[in-house]
Amino acid sequence: MITAGGLAGDGGWRLVWRSWVHPLTRPGPQRWLVVLAAVGWVVLVSMSISGMSVVGMSIGGGMAVSSHPMVLPPDDVGWIAAMGTTVLMWTAMLVATMLPLIVDNVRFVSLRSTPRRRVRATVDVVFGWASVWVPIVALLAVATWVLESVVDHAAAVVIAFAAAVAWEFTAARQRAVARCHRSFAPPIDRRAPAACRRFGRTLGANCATSCWAVMSAMALAGHQLVVVLPLAWVPWYARRRPHHDPRVLVTASVIGLVGLATALVALAP
Repeated sequence: MITAGGLAGDGGWRLVWRSWVHPLTRPGPQRWLVVLAAVGWVVLVSMSISGMSVVGMSIGGGMAVSSHPMVLPPDDVGWIAAMGTTVLMWTAMLVATMLPLIVDNVRFVSLRSTPRRRVRATVDVVFGWASVWVPIVALLAVATWVLESVVDHAAAVVIAFAAAVAWEFTAARQRAVARCHRSFAPPIDRRAPAACRRFGRTLGANCATSCWAVMSAMALAGHQLVVVLPLAWVPWYARRRPHHDPRVLVTASVIGLVGLATALVALAP
């Protein structure tokens, strides 16, 4: 069992395995998603270890004038490099933190498809999911850039994390989290590809609705690993809570504490 203070006995650890680890390690046609997510984490970790972070990033021998890589002196080479870094970081963050959340949904669809279509079903669902997330990530990247162009970095961090905390308490976010558990058995005829992509788009819309705020906060924190890890835990925790007991205060507190630490670091001379 699990006590109020934590895990008790082997049963508690089995529950942790079943809820957190087992969905990512089960055999099935969805395993390529786990590999792709692992690549995303490798990219994030590598960039963090190498110091290639958004905050104070050096590009082409020059230091960025803002914490955001898009705000650079008018140098074509530096600007292109900064844009490439921005795209790489957003892509790695999306793949590493959001893709693992839909592994169970994708597995359900694939195992209820005909054997010859199982891998194709996973691709169709993820394609639909990505078709929603990619334009939203582009909008979030532009929005965070505009925000940092209007206010200084510390203020932008405070605004982003305050918005993320507030969003945790909204009914729209809680409905989206509940809908993230939806499953789908596709038809077994030629309508299956379109149906799988449509389900993927619905999944992506719910995923983006519930997680856009924490994604923006991660970006404004410079995609730093010490920020991405606890904020990536938030949607994992939320998806594993009963719908009638979401423990929003827990997730909001984690976001708030991480935001406070990030703002203090941004304000430090």
